[in-house]
Amino acid sequence: METKALGISEPTIRNLLNEKHGASAELALRAEPVAGGVVRAVDLCPELVQLFEAADQQGMPEVRQAS
Repeated sequence: METKALGISEPTIRNLLNEKHGASAELALRAEPVAGGVVRAVDLCPELVQLFEAADQQGMPEVRQAS
């Protein structure tokens, strides 16, 4: 992943990829396109699964499509 594009340090990226700590929803959503499909936002921030499910239940599928 591009550290400059995400505005985080290389050690932080390593920690995210090694699951030492999770990413915020915002960072995870920014990281997915930068990673070129290698890493999914929901893998970096499992909370996104719940957020997407809640949006789907409320009839807001555009929330998932925006990611």
